[in-house]
Amino acid sequence: MSIVSAAGLFIAFVSILRQFVILPIVIWAYSEVIFVWGTQWQNMILNTIAVLFLYVLNKVCFNVLLVEQTRVEVREFGLAQLTNADKRSINLSK
Repeated sequence: MSIVSAAGLFIAFVSILRQFVILPIVIWAYSEVIFVWGTQWQNMILNTIAVLFLYVLNKVCFNVLLVEQTRVEVREFGLAQLTNADKRSINLSK
């Protein structure tokens, strides 16, 4: 068995597992949370899913749309610089 076919089988297995095992469990758990704890949890769960979606979308866009040189520059120089006043303000708000 070649590496390509083994990788293809693994991807197919994970896809089937996700579709027929993990997704039904997540749907069931979501419905149980709503039924037991009420609808205020629905907003929290949907907001969490939305934030996770935006995070994944950001990572995909970063890895697919930017060329390697730009990604290296962003990783190297893209950090925010905080002043001492900013650091004090953050520490006071904790």
